[in-house]
Amino acid sequence: MIEGQVQVLNWNVAGAKYLELPLGKREEFRRRLNLTLQSLIETDRPAIVTIQEVVRYHEDDNEEDAIHVIDVPDGYDYYPLWFIDTRHQSAKGKWDKVREMGGWSANSFFAQGNAFLIKKDISAFRVFDLPRLNHRCQIANPIEVVKLESGLYLGTRDTEPRAAMIAHLAARGENGHFHISAEII
Repeated sequence: MIEGQVQVLNWNVAGAKYLELPLGKREEFRRRLNLTLQSLIETDRPAIVTIQEVVRYHEDDNEEDAIHVIDVPDGYDYYPLWFIDTRHQSAKGKWDKVREMGGWSANSFFAQGNAFLIKKDISAFRVFDLPRLNHRCQIANPIEVVKLESGLYLGTRDTEPRAAMIAHLAARGENGHFHISAEII
């Protein structure tokens, strides 16, 4: 049983809407988004932030150098999971709309998904790893994923892939240790 409180912040950042903005408005939106995230973190001090509809992008189809809409706040680890992008699970209609509305080139790379921000002093681990306080998981991303995909993705919200992202966490609380599982569905 967990005693005490664990602060969790959940936020849908409307990433696809960000990509649809014209170039002149996009950076201001991103700046305000990250200032708001930083303010929420400073005010509420959440242990975990779950982010829905996070995006990354690159003008020249360079997935490795893609820019994330979220600037990772100091003191947090960032664990994104990409559900759809312009290379996999792609729907031409969805990305054509983004390209047209946002003035993107035909070969721009886009990806959309969900993410966790987890405080660095919380140990994240896979379900089959034994948790140890103050130890990091040996793999770069310990988040587990259960994907729910239809066989037919039409580029609409009704047919977009869904997933449960699960993080198993351990930390020392006021009354000893706590272990929790957090998930985004």
